[in-house]
Amino acid sequence: MKIHLPKIFGQKDSPWGSKPLGTSTTTIASSGCLLTDVAMLLCYHGKDTDPGRLNDALIPVKGFSQGNRLVYGAITDLYPDVVVDWNRYIECADIPAPLEVIRKTLDEGLLPLLKVDASPVAGLQEHWVLAIGYDDATKELLIFDPWDKAEYWFSAKYGDPSRLIYKIVVYKAPLPQPSPSTSPTEAQDNDLEQEKRMNELTEKVVANTNELRILKDKIESLDLVIGNIKVDTTELYRDREVLTAIKEQLTVVDGKVETNLAKQTTIETSLRQEIRAFGCSFDAKIQALSQRIKVLEERPVPLDNTIKIKLKVGRWFIGKITG
Repeated sequence: MKIHLPKIFGQKDSPWGSKPLGTSTTTIASSGCLLTDVAMLLCYHGKDTDPGRLNDALIPVKGFSQGNRLVYGAITDLYPDVVVDWNRYIECADIPAPLEVIRKTLDEGLLPLLKVDASPVAGLQEHWVLAIGYDDATKELLIFDPWDKAEYWFSAKYGDPSRLIYKIVVYKAPLPQPSPSTSPTEAQDNDLEQEKRMNELTEKVVANTNELRILKDKIESLDLVIGNIKVDTTELYRDREVLTAIKEQLTVVDGKVETNLAKQTTIETSLRQEIRAFGCSFDAKIQALSQRIKVLEERPVPLDNTIKIKLKVGRWFIGKITG
């Protein structure tokens, strides 16, 4: 079932959107959701008003507390036949919202005002919407949201209504009479137009939900990539530590090699000096031997054959050594 609203308003609509809400410095556009809902409710009950005029009318009757908070009973000061049904004024922030009460109120032709949380961020971001119907089969609540001036299924816009409706306010008032100027065909066309708009918005919500799901999958994939990068980075740091240790070991080895090369150079130098000294001494001995053989050969005394042979062998030996 669905209740047709003869007039629909958005809190950001001109000319009232930029006006101060009540006696505060906040505007109707930013904080006038409840005021806008009540204006639509009053029009439904046959009152001629809108959010701007209702705001102006409430100020002289002290219709706002703390500057911008609507006083429920002040509506009765303006319209005596519109009164708060205190039996259906229900605080349900800490208990499940009584959805049957909302549906029964709609069946009676009355429009429940619902306090919700406008944002999923921490803390209650107070916002008000107007219940205008429900699905006969699923019992899903249909709401009108003054923020974007559109109809939504409650769960598609805000989530579970039993948990996310924080207050219910109902006004009792004479039920509207059918307008003689509005034919059944026009009313049906209005309902069809509203239903079409609601379906379009529902499709957008579904599309946005799908986009969010895709975005979530991308974020999860990105988290996986980041995780792999962290693992690779850890391995690189580990490899860097291993390479640093190897470098330190090579530095030690290089030091040992340099020390050994220095020792080898010292030994080679010593050997060269010894070989050079040995060569000088050997040459001197060969020259002395050659001189002695010459002296013996030049002696006037005849030499026996044994000595001659020894001298000849000596000459041959010296010739072999000296080249």
